[in-house]
Amino acid sequence: MKQLGVRAVILAGSTLIASACDRPSDAPKPTAAAAPAQHDPLGPPSQAEMPTTHGIIATTNLIGHIEALTRNLESHPGDLESKRQLIELLAARGQYLGRIADAERAAAMAEELVRDAPTRPWAYAARAHTRAAMHRFTEALADLAEAEKRGEPPANLIAQKAMILEGQGDLDGALALRRKMRELNPNLNALGLEGALVGQMGRTDEAVGLFRRAAAEYRDVSPFPVAWLFLQQGLLWERAGNVARAKTFYAAAHERLPGYVHAAAHLATLEQPAVGIELLKSIADASDDPEFEHILVNRLRAHGDVADADARAAHVRARYAELVDKHPEAYAEHAGWFLLDEGKEPQNALAFAKTNLAVRRTEKAYQLAMLAAFAAGARAEACTFGQDGAKLPYASGMLRAIAADACKPAAVP
Repeated sequence: MKQLGVRAVILAGSTLIASACDRPSDAPKPTAAAAPAQHDPLGPPSQAEMPTTHGIIATTNLIGHIEALTRNLESHPGDLESKRQLIELLAARGQYLGRIADAERAAAMAEELVRDAPTRPWAYAARAHTRAAMHRFTEALADLAEAEKRGEPPANLIAQKAMILEGQGDLDGALALRRKMRELNPNLNALGLEGALVGQMGRTDEAVGLFRRAAAEYRDVSPFPVAWLFLQQGLLWERAGNVARAKTFYAAAHERLPGYVHAAAHLATLEQPAVGIELLKSIADASDDPEFEHILVNRLRAHGDVADADARAAHVRARYAELVDKHPEAYAEHAGWFLLDEGKEPQNALAFAKTNLAVRRTEKAYQLAMLAAFAAGARAEACTFGQDGAKLPYASGMLRAIAADACKPAAVP
């Protein structure tokens, strides 16, 4: 994503759902974004080439399914299968629509599921997913081990294990599992996840091939996986420096699923200021995730709207304080970037960066640690972080450059 302040990056999650929806021909015509350019052979497939249900209809169906399961559980609280399904759908809605409350509700229900069905392997698998979403990786891995011990086929747990390893920064370990997923079932999910991962490793051509195969293998009409796939390709091309193609994919993802907050946020940072700000405002107002309002704050400041930026920044600060208190592993990194962008509380930003590094040895974790240490005046610590980060197998040129700067001797006054 385009840099605004120190950082304004949202990485989409990998949850894919396929909801039963009306056929595409029954959907209203999308109006949220311009049609993807048809002359680019590497651009996103059009609606005619890859037909899906309109995103508003699919989202409405998802919400309706959640409400129906909720009502059923109110009448039949012992219905464990309904609870398992509801956990999955809440997690998906939370990811796509940017609702932390959904992720928290799913996590609480997963705890109940294990309590109510302590001998069922799928209860532990469900809890592992919600724990991993909150970056409680060690506990999530323990749940997966328990699920396997209680009879869950190992093949059913590969995707979750790969997600956890990737979240921790073990890209090679994650890739080995992603390849197993693809060999077992080469569908959009498996191919797209492998493509996204090799793209992070800098293997653009390989990623493009996997993404194109993923699109060709899709046989459903749900727009959720398709929008996710387009977003991943936008991220790939933006990392590769092809901003025009990245914007085309972000626009296509937003068109397929207008409520998809991650696609809209990435698109907004590449739009003209007025268009981007309005799009970000609509996201920030609909979501309880402060990351989107944080991006909006940076865009408002860049556009000279300081009063609105200051007011929103105060809200973001309060929200992050609440989230870091409840879910430190999941939100310490985001809170650290926010404090760094605001130029305030560098010591707190450094503390958050260290909390994050304890669970995630990723490139962005090291970037935050270096920049926060430097801002806090801890130059030796910044250099140590830089030396460690530069050892990552797939460290980017940007990370190596920041590391080199962090280890330069301080200028003599």
